[in-house]
Amino acid sequence: MPENKYKFNSDTLEYELSNKSRRKKIFNFIISTMFASILIAIVLTVVFASVTETPRQRLVKREIKIMKEKYESLSKHEALTKKHLIELQEKDRAIYRAIFESEPDIDSSLLKNPYERFENVDILPIVDENKERLKKLYNSLKNRRIEYNNIMKLLKSKKDEIENIPAIQPIINNELKQQVYGFGNRIDPFYKVPAFHSGIDFMAPENTNVYATANGKVITSDRKKTHGITIVINHHNGYKTIYSHLKTAIAKRGKKVKRGDIIGTVGNTGKSFFPHLHYEVQYKKKPINPVNYFFLDLTPEQYYKIRYAASKAGLSLD
Repeated sequence: MPENKYKFNSDTLEYELSNKSRRKKIFNFIISTMFASILIAIVLTVVFASVTETPRQRLVKREIKIMKEKYESLSKHEALTKKHLIELQEKDRAIYRAIFESEPDIDSSLLKNPYERFENVDILPIVDENKERLKKLYNSLKNRRIEYNNIMKLLKSKKDEIENIPAIQPIINNELKQQVYGFGNRIDPFYKVPAFHSGIDFMAPENTNVYATANGKVITSDRKKTHGITIVINHHNGYKTIYSHLKTAIAKRGKKVKRGDIIGTVGNTGKSFFPHLHYEVQYKKKPINPVNYFFLDLTPEQYYKIRYAASKAGLSLD
């Protein structure tokens, strides 16, 4: 028989819920209220989590902001460093052209990005490390820039002096095809006795052009007894160059010449065994090995080759 939920109240003359049913209803109400509260709490937690940041998220966000700031600062330093580096490269080429009168070879390794291995690394300490390295590099470049400016000023003040230093071969011999007879003690081809050879001899066909090896003024352009037709150029800094056994002397006495000017042609005049050019370099009236003054138009390999060839020649041609 089903439980009777209601009980007649004789005082009020009404049917009321029994005490057991009332307690059950209150219990159900409490359970429902708790469940609803838990559900509301879960929903609020989810909503709150979606619109607020966790400590970890705030930390990551702060790191990203710091990295962005450091990256922007690093980019500015890099741009400034590149600017100074380009200026230094131009100054370096200008110095090279001023001294060697040719364009320098560009080292392909300079074109590589030294930080290429960090491109895919996104770590804050690496950024800090590179920033510090760039800062040191920038300071170093500033110091080098000051040094280069001083060098450029010095070069400009020494321009005339540099142009007056013998620095090329007196005939075109870039491929070193002309036989060279060297400086020093040699066997005289006429008397077959040891003798000091004060220059070097270039064996070359007659009428081969002879070039001034530095800027200067012609002080001799005539025929000498043993040296034949000879040109002597004074370079105003203690240097003199001598070109002997010429067939023709194009540059006359008193003429000012520049490095690379044609001054005469190869001949066989004077005490000469074959058509050739006898070339001397003197500094303060003392003969110096001319091979040491071919640095402008020879590579280091060619320089050592011609120096070795000249040192092995046991004879001279005059």
